[in-house]
Amino acid sequence: MAILLAGALTAVLAVCAVAGLFILRNAGGSPEERIEPARSQQSAAARPKTTFTPFEVVPAACDLVKPETAARLVPDTTARPHEGTEADDYSKCSWGELGASHPRELAIEVRGITGSTPIKQAVSTFQEEATADEGGEGLLSGQRLKRFQNVEGIGEQAYELFIAEKFQGQGIVNVQVGNVLLTVSYGGSAKEDTPLSEDMCLDGAREVAKAAAEAVRNQAA
Repeated sequence: MAILLAGALTAVLAVCAVAGLFILRNAGGSPEERIEPARSQQSAAARPKTTFTPFEVVPAACDLVKPETAARLVPDTTARPHEGTEADDYSKCSWGELGASHPRELAIEVRGITGSTPIKQAVSTFQEEATADEGGEGLLSGQRLKRFQNVEGIGEQAYELFIAEKFQGQGIVNVQVGNVLLTVSYGGSAKEDTPLSEDMCLDGAREVAKAAAEAVRNQAA
């Protein structure tokens, strides 16, 4: 099984080729139970910083994750860039491969929003995707959205999800920094038939997302 990334649950991009652990976008469905805690309203005051120069070419996803962090979260793996999908406005990278020799997988997706007002459009896109994600759009049968919550102190705006399946758990943190949208996914199993805990999944995803957001901010001229 493979983790599929969500910048939102509505525009899926596969992280690896092994057939699907979590399909988080472009598939109908609804969560099987009420989400706790409920999401507070995204702040309308979230504003891009005026010092941020929008990226025309997004940073390489693999370069946004420290090798020592990836090695700790997914031991005995190396960065796997997804070169077939690379573009000026898109990059992704993953470590591990669920369903193969590793019970865990870490992945990061980087999207650049373009247009006449790219930062404003990124803010709007992020908030639209947050609304869709809160509603659990794209969950498949057997998947449960067990957590949706805003996160302070990461990028301009951020929120986190925890998605549970019978044998797998997945934490996702979505972040907006200027005209860049980041999605970090971390999850898998602790041992055979035992999902990785919610805290472990979200702690790992949150750590990587915060460092990646800071790296993007530092690279902005």
